[in-house]
Amino acid sequence: MVEEKRRDKRVREDFGILCKIYERTELEGNLSKIVDIGRYGLCFIADNELGPQYILGINFRVPPDFKEKIEIFGRVIQSERISEQEFKTRVAFIDISEATKSILDKIIDQGNFPGASKK
Repeated sequence: MVEEKRRDKRVREDFGILCKIYERTELEGNLSKIVDIGRYGLCFIADNELGPQYILGINFRVPPDFKEKIEIFGRVIQSERISEQEFKTRVAFIDISEATKSILDKIIDQGNFPGASKK
């Protein structure tokens, strides 16, 4: 069995995000799906391998009603190939606002949206 190394709880979920990749002055958009999310980071499926040099601007609306919106920055920690065109990508959040922390805490503590399971 693999030992859990994360310092925070995660909620498993499968919902879309918009991810903007910042590298020097280049900006790209990428629609993807969150695998799991915690207070300090998330894991999502990307269609390209991303290295630790990437800073991402991540935006998504929180299920189940999608009224609350999260806009957050994160640094890529790891990107692992899981199929020919998919990479499981782990991101650590950078400079999280108190409002965003509050929303993330609610997601994690309640875990009451469809498909959620605490990890």
